Amino acid sequence: MTFFNFFSGVHFRAAAACALIFLLAFPAMGAEQEARTAPENSSAKIEWQFATVVPKGAGYARQLEHLVLPVVDQVSGGNISVKVFWGGVMGDDTDIIRKMRFGHLNGAGLTGFGATLLCPEMAILELPFLFNSYEEVDFVKSRLRDVFQRYTAKSNVFLFAWIDQGFDQVYSASLPMTKLEHFRTARFMTWHGAMEEETLKALGAKPLPVRSVQMGQTIEQNLADSMIGPVILVVGTQMFMRFKFVNPVNLRYSPAVVVVNSEDWLGLPEKYKSEYFRLKDGMEKDFAEAMRRENRRFMIALQKYGIQETALEKGELDMMRQLTRPLWEQLAGRLYPRDLLEKVLELLEEYRADARS
Repeated sequence: MTFFNFFSGVHFRAAAACALIFLLAFPAMGAEQEARTAPENSSAKIEWQFATVVPKGAGYARQLEHLVLPVVDQVSGGNISVKVFWGGVMGDDTDIIRKMRFGHLNGAGLTGFGATLLCPEMAILELPFLFNSYEEVDFVKSRLRDVFQRYTAKSNVFLFAWIDQGFDQVYSASLPMTKLEHFRTARFMTWHGAMEEETLKALGAKPLPVRSVQMGQTIEQNLADSMIGPVILVVGTQMFMRFKFVNPVNLRYSPAVVVVNSEDWLGLPEKYKSEYFRLKDGMEKDFAEAMRRENRRFMIALQKYGIQETALEKGELDMMRQLTRPLWEQLAGRLYPRDLLEKVLELLEEYRADARS
């Protein structure tokens, strides 16, 4: 199946906002922080149930099937079977996380919204204009992967895979989004949590909060006409048919994650966990690179469909940075620790200094 055939409709049914990300569905298991004795028989069969808002066969789900599930099979020697509930069958990220906590699911693939629900500290990665490129993202990720692993553990889950939702774009059905005035005039909806809402407010918008499953309906009913989000979401939910403009400005980066309940992770045979750690970095790298390529293809497909790609007018980007920069300090202590902000900024300065030399 070619990308364009894929884009034209077959698999693009209701992905939930986040499709992307996630991407998920990686193996994982049951809930709680207490360690469980690993089975003596490492050939024992294990069954996991995962859920994700991503529809089977669409976007990240294809990478999951081609890159992630084979690693699970390799790690366990075929002893772990994974049943994935695709396409929001178990609800949106909020519903999925609740079902994990009640022990109805062993793990999940979550969008950026779900990632920050489960690990609030990850909101720091979504600060407006924090990152300039994926290279910067990857550098910070390489240095702080273990730190976010510990933060995530506070929610009794194991961070199995940190991938990306990516750099989100600005979409509108009414305005080209080329200047600040358009942000103040457009009717934005917001689904991604406090960071997105505060960013839009700083830019002069009055966003309408909705759940991810309500986004398509909100646009259809003309309650809102604009949004920030990943291209895979816009394509997967078929909202691209309602938008006229896309501005691909790197307003913010969002992570996506695959998580496993801590009890289930700790209960795995040690040799499974050792093999996972041997393969983890390569798996995350391959997954991220594949999705970044796919997102570029999606953007090209949108333009072929007729959505106009726009760019900010001269001087507008600097004004947007000035308006949103105070959020970095204002949200420290509320959404993420202040010392984490200092560490991230220190790493970015280190990377940029090396790049300049």
